[in-house]
Amino acid sequence: MHGLVLKKMILSRLRKLVHIQKKRHSNKIIFVHLTNFIKSGYYFPPDLLDRSKFYTFNKVKEFYFETMEKEQLPFHYYVDRLGNDWEVMLGAPLNYKSDWLQDMINFGYISAEYKEAVVVCIHDNFNRHIPDERMFKVLGQKIVEPYMFINKLTYNLAIHWFDEIFDFSKYNRDASMYGLDLPCKYKVSPMKYFDRISFNLEVLYFT
Repeated sequence: MHGLVLKKMILSRLRKLVHIQKKRHSNKIIFVHLTNFIKSGYYFPPDLLDRSKFYTFNKVKEFYFETMEKEQLPFHYYVDRLGNDWEVMLGAPLNYKSDWLQDMINFGYISAEYKEAVVVCIHDNFNRHIPDERMFKVLGQKIVEPYMFINKLTYNLAIHWFDEIFDFSKYNRDASMYGLDLPCKYKVSPMKYFDRISFNLEVLYFT
């Protein structure tokens, strides 16, 4: 009896991860640079919104877990530049549905067909400079190739960047109509210097 009571006490103190699902098959990967994950009204250090050569993941996790009081990160992988190379780090469990992605679907900016997608956060800002080709190689080698091989996916149907699936025209209309009352509080912006052809050339080498 004592053991049962103790177990209930322990379980009552654990936060329930409401977005955790049974293991699912995801047939899409979405790459998003970090700036599109930040909500207005929250202070996020400006120097963290651009690539650096220093470890940034701890500060990013601190922002979501402590400042925003999130139960889990809004992405499944975090890609960071350390020194002169890029590293892939684990974010939320793969069987966790990203609340950020679900928000984008609920607002009507991303199609519901992407609801099971694996979300990859890139610590970079493609509005300021051209993406590093070495980073594309790392994405291909450590994320795209193994995930496609395991799940038997087709490249053109599986691999997407945020700008390719986000409805900027609807977002801009809503922003013009609602102003500061826009329901979507994420400060999204297009990738000015991103080149899909360069990305494909680097990544397809590994697939």
